[in-house]
Amino acid sequence: MVKSNKLTNLIFFFIICLIGIYLRIYQINFDDYWLDEIATLWVANPELSFSETLNRSYNSNNGVGLFFDLILKHFFRIFGYDPTLGRLVPLFFGILSIPFLCYLSCQIDKNKSYLFTAFLISINWYLISYSQETRTYSLTFFLAIVSIIFFFKKIDNELNKNKQLVYSTLYILFTFLGALTHLFFFIIIISQAIFLAIQYHSHKK
Repeated sequence: MVKSNKLTNLIFFFIICLIGIYLRIYQINFDDYWLDEIATLWVANPELSFSETLNRSYNSNNGVGLFFDLILKHFFRIFGYDPTLGRLVPLFFGILSIPFLCYLSCQIDKNKSYLFTAFLISINWYLISYSQETRTYSLTFFLAIVSIIFFFKKIDNELNKNKQLVYSTLYILFTFLGALTHLFFFIIIISQAIFLAIQYHSHKK
């Protein structure tokens, strides 16, 4: 009976994820590029040198979103400098965010809430919209999820030192990359610091 319920939940999960993927792919290039998307396209020109890309990034938005610009630049270098292809990069991170956020939901609360989480993220209009725009937001959202996942893993006192070191390294890496994508990420970092301060004050650990 338990195995049957797990299989049913897994089937529901995959169906919900497929709906989320479909909604993100559907009419992905229906709208023309917005002005800020054009700016991103201008920065990520694969024919530019690395220093030229850096200069354009800082002139365009003070370097905010640089990590996304570099990913997009290398993507264009491989697949061609085409605006319609550019939206595949945020689409990839938008789709990848669905299972990762569901994993985070399970990490926080080990019950069926991950199904509801999958449903919410799959039909969220803003997340769908940002997954179809050549901007850094879907990557920022994905990195925020991964950062929080490794944050909770690294503060798990039951892990041995080797795992603690690995998770700490991964947390620092993804948090640093997140800080390169959007200033909003510093709110997450400050929130995590406050959480640790409260935990230490309450439990002395």
